[in-house]
Amino acid sequence: MSLLCNRPARNIRVAALILGAVLMHRVGAAAGLNVCVDQASPTSAMDLRVARAAAKTQGYSVKVVSFEGYGKGGDGFPLGRFAKLAQSECQLIMGFPVDVSNPNLPPGVAATSAYASTGFVLVRRGTSRKMSLSEMPEGSEVGIAQLDTYAGLLFSTHPNIVMHVYPKESLMVADLEAKHIAAGVAWQPSIEFYEKRHPKRSPLSVVILPGEHMLWNLVALHVPQSQTAANLFDKGLYDLQSKGQLKRLIE
Repeated sequence: MSLLCNRPARNIRVAALILGAVLMHRVGAAAGLNVCVDQASPTSAMDLRVARAAAKTQGYSVKVVSFEGYGKGGDGFPLGRFAKLAQSECQLIMGFPVDVSNPNLPPGVAATSAYASTGFVLVRRGTSRKMSLSEMPEGSEVGIAQLDTYAGLLFSTHPNIVMHVYPKESLMVADLEAKHIAAGVAWQPSIEFYEKRHPKRSPLSVVILPGEHMLWNLVALHVPQSQTAANLFDKGLYDLQSKGQLKRLIE
């Protein structure tokens, strides 16, 4: 039997090996989704749960790329860096808050569908009577956690309150519990994160504040090159929502 006679069989074997390698490469590429999660965000655990669950519905796993969402001196993450991060490190950046009343995004990125809603809240002691900022007595002392937020706008529209600024939610809550202030204003996820870390402390009364810039959506950011990954994520969100599974992931 000559080599010439064996050539078709050999070609078939080679073709099968090449096809197998191509399929393995495609499966490997399709199996993982690179997702950036801000470890400094109080929603990071929830963001990761949603990413993993959405990807799983489509047969994908998630590779986590952690980053710290702070700039120099504790300032916010520069908006221009989100596109660079999405281009070089991951396909989706989870947990970006978008103002419902003014939905602006960082330059160079688009957003997936929203997977959670949150916002700024009025925080009072659990035994306090329910009351809005406008109903609080003249001269009421109210704390605000993190001045570089839209929540600061409230103090210009409510002359009946006296503002106290705190660098951390924990310091504000401590003064609230000690009755040094009547109420506080803070980012809802930060308060929820605080309560989970301090389960034995007195309960708090937490109500979303009405008005412009108070309600926000959480989305995943992506660059145009990652549109396929964004579509996959959106389809996963739809599947989770339709099956009633998304709600328990964000609680």
